[in-house]
This record gives sequence, structure tokens and C-alpha cells, in this order.
Amino acid sequence: MIDLVIFGATGDLAARKLFPAIYELEAAGYLPEELRIVGVGRKPWSEHEFDKSVREALAEFQKNLEADVVERFIRRTTYRQMDFSPESFEALAKDSAPSSIFYLSLPPDAFPVVGTGLGEAGLAREKGNHFRRLVIEKPFGHDLQSALELQATLTKHWDESQILRIDHFLGKETVQNILVFRFANSWLEPLWNAQHIAQVQITAAESIGIEGRGAFYDKVGAVRDMMQNHMMQLLTLSALEPPPRLEADLLRNEKNKVLRSARPLSSGDIVRGQYTGYLEEAGVKSSNTETFAALRLYLDNWRWKGVPFYLRTGKSMSKKRTTIAVQFREPPTQLFTDTHCDPGSSWVVLELQPNESLHLEMQVKTPGLQFGSRPVVLSTPYSNGDAHELSAYATLILDALEGDASLFIRFDEVEWAWRLIEPVLGANQPVELYSVGSDGPAGQHYLMEDLHRWRSL
Repeated sequence: MIDLVIFGATGDLAARKLFPAIYELEAAGYLPEELRIVGVGRKPWSEHEFDKSVREALAEFQKNLEADVVERFIRRTTYRQMDFSPESFEALAKDSAPSSIFYLSLPPDAFPVVGTGLGEAGLAREKGNHFRRLVIEKPFGHDLQSALELQATLTKHWDESQILRIDHFLGKETVQNILVFRFANSWLEPLWNAQHIAQVQITAAESIGIEGRGAFYDKVGAVRDMMQNHMMQLLTLSALEPPPRLEADLLRNEKNKVLRSARPLSSGDIVRGQYTGYLEEAGVKSSNTETFAALRLYLDNWRWKGVPFYLRTGKSMSKKRTTIAVQFREPPTQLFTDTHCDPGSSWVVLELQPNESLHLEMQVKTPGLQFGSRPVVLSTPYSNGDAHELSAYATLILDALEGDASLFIRFDEVEWAWRLIEPVLGANQPVELYSVGSDGPAGQHYLMEDLHRWRSL
């Protein structure tokens, strides 16, 4: 038997993401027959009440439900009330399968409590061919010091190889496609360097605001919520060297090298913004918390020396859109001096959401006798409409069951992301207001080097 034990099974994340993801795996036939799903919560629910909550979550958040799949899912589930006392962990240990995954769908301050409780009850010990794994959600600390303290607490009982840190961005098909696009196309890789690339822009924009999460978000802000994790992962995948093989530690070694090669940041490398009306959101006090952040950084290595990477993320912007846009250098030639041809710049744009696609922006001749040029865009959707694609959470849960850590974050990545971001965490600059539905504050443009401009959303 294998147990998937979900702490916080009565919470919002479980309802919105985890149960629908597990349903996907059930429907696709990917779950082991012997898998049991153990929901853990503080509410004194009966089995019937828990089953009812799972059914309601699936009905609300999962499309195209099949009755027989729902029933198979429900037959796997059981519920356990726990108060996180030593006695409750000891009781859990008596009923746990030899192979277990403990998924902490909990507030971050509960990670050390539950991680320690499981360890002291012997639930971190692996015997024979069986496994024990601990899955935790971001944020992995509030700053460098708290991240180090959390790691020190967890590794008293858990080996680093047992800890799976989820960043759901890494479960997205189009994020994984970055590696295939870069390294499976022999025409591209020789061009993917400072000799040919002028700049890289990574944008993760959201059209919604904080959606009633004021009390949480006001303590976090865009830098901690997005820049330190999601944006750093997109940066590393865009810039890493090819690993010799697609193995978890080899891939994560290369990602960590990117972070360690980053030039130290200062207050002049960041712009912080706040959308108008943020201070009226429920749970928000008089606050200098940023809802937008733009960052300029450089990687001082052989491949990227001198190429600026511009990262920006924000809420209540004009569109929901996540892209990696790479601009190639203009041709260093006078060939078109006496013509109407403007060579301009070429771009490769990987759109990760909402329209998962790839765009090549280039110049072609204008039809007619006049020798001129015009920009064209070659676009292709990522999906071919045939293969069944799993959601990000379904992909990551399946990888956790199979023991593939490639798409999970190793602690040295967490540490070096915090080391990189920490100098600008306490930036004393005031936030710059921007209008809801705009592309962010005007100050972001002052980060750009000469002739560089942010692309429109």
C-alpha cells in the first residue's frame, strides 16, 4: 500500500488544485492501484462529511467529471482529524503505509511543526524498498535567514532527497518546453548567447488583484510572492547550460549555477509599484507593500556577459500573460543603407499563459518594386489538440509518486535565490502608484538600457 497523506485536506488549495489534480490522474489511469488518499485536518469531520467535501470540490473545480471515476476516487479516500500533538502523529504512524508521501497543504509556519512531528513519530524513516517523502509548497521562508532555519529544522529528520519543494510553474507543459525548444533545435543553440542576444524580458502579469487575500499579501508583496521563486525559475531555465542528461540533480546543478553567476543587486536595479485602490482592499493597512516589481539583472558568465535580463511581475495589470521574450541583436551591416529596408530586431517569444504558444518576430521584404521590409510574426500553438495534457499539479503529484525530483526545487536553489533577492527586499524606495488595468508604473522603463523598451502586454 502507498499513502498520499494531505495535511490541510479541508482547505482551499486542496479543493481548488489537489483533488482535481488527483482526479485527473485517476481518470488517466496513472494512480497505483494500492494508493490510499488520507485527508488530514483539524475539523471533526466524519468520513461522509469528508467525502462530501471532495465531491463538492470536484464538481466546482474540475470539468467533464465522469461518475465512475469520481466513485473510484472516493473509494481511495479516508479522513483523519489531527491536532499536531505528539500523540496524534504517533497514532498516524500506527496506521501509515510503508511507502508514504506527506503533502503539506498548510500555512508556511506549520511546515517545521508538521515536519518535526512526522520525523519524531518515525514517519521519515525509510525501510527496505519503501519510501517516505515530504512535499511542501512555497514560500520556502520569508527571507534568507528563515529559509535556512526551516531547512535546518526539516533536515533533523528528513534527508534533502526526501523533501520535494513544489513550484507549480515547473509543472506547466510550456515551462518544460523551454528545455526542449532550447536544446532540441540545433539551429537555435549556437545563437543563444551574448554574441547574438541583446536582451531577455520575462513577464508574469496578472489582471486580477489580491482577491481578498489582503492580510496575507500585505506581509509578502510581489518580490517574495513571485520574484524570488516563479521568476527565478523562469530565469534559470532560460539561461542554464545544457546538462549532460535530464536527471534531477544534473538539471538542478545547472539552474543553481545561473543563480550563483548573477551580479549582486542594489536598490537601483528594482522598481516597486502598487495599484491604485490597494489600500482599500480588505485586510490591508497603511502599507508600502508592492503589488508590482520589475528587476534588472546580469549574469556574469561566458554565455550571458553583458546581456540584461529584465523581470517584471504584477497584479491588476492590463492582461494575464506570462512570456519569455528574447531579442536578437540587429545585423551589423550597411547592406540596406540606401534602401527602404529597416532590418530592425528579431524576437523569439515563448508565451506560457494564457495562450500557450511560440512566436518568431522577423523582417521580410515588402511586396512590390520598392526594396523595403515589414515585420511578420510566425506563431504556433503549443498544444496539437491530440495528446491529453495534465495540469501542473497533476504532473507534479505524479512525479512525487514516481520519485522523479526533476521538477522540484532543491534547497541550494532556494538559498541562492534568496541570496540574490535579499539586497532589494528591504528597498527603502516608496512604491510608485499605477492604474488598475495598465502595464504597470512608468518607473519600470528607467531600468532599461539604451534603446531597450518593455514589450506591451
